[in-house]
Amino acid sequence: IMTVHLYIRLNQYQITYELDGGTNAAANPASYYPLPTATALQEPVKAGCTFDGWYTEKEGETVLWYFQSEKVTGDMTLTAHWVPAQITVKFDYDGGTDADGSDMESKQVTFGENYGELPTPVKEGSTFAGWEYSGQIITADTVVQMTGEHVLTAIWN
Repeated sequence: IMTVHLYIRLNQYQITYELDGGTNAAANPASYYPLPTATALQEPVKAGCTFDGWYTEKEGETVLWYFQSEKVTGDMTLTAHWVPAQITVKFDYDGGTDADGSDMESKQVTFGENYGELPTPVKEGSTFAGWEYSGQIITADTVVQMTGEHVLTAIWN
């Protein structure tokens, strides 16, 4: 009786991640062995942004990497694409009401862009002096830096 041991050595391909300021998921491997299809990666995170997929360049074009169908055939670089997050801003009128009577409760803003039009409240016996968040004056031209839902509070004189 003869015993034969067969050892197969698979090539191991390196994966480089371009994260543009994001943080990769710890579970994402630094290398892959060649497989018919790649295993889906975990999503990275970046403050103020929503992950929009892993991309690679093929012949000068940026192409979305489809883990369900793409084959890992060599070392590769995957680039995380991001879109600015949509953030809910709520309004605390601090006893006032919206001047047009709508009493806007909230609005959607985009991280990294201006707040845009903000409500102008009124309050009997007081003059509206603006909006405030955590000690910072917020105007229509203020760039959104908060990464999550937050409340602007009316300032009265």
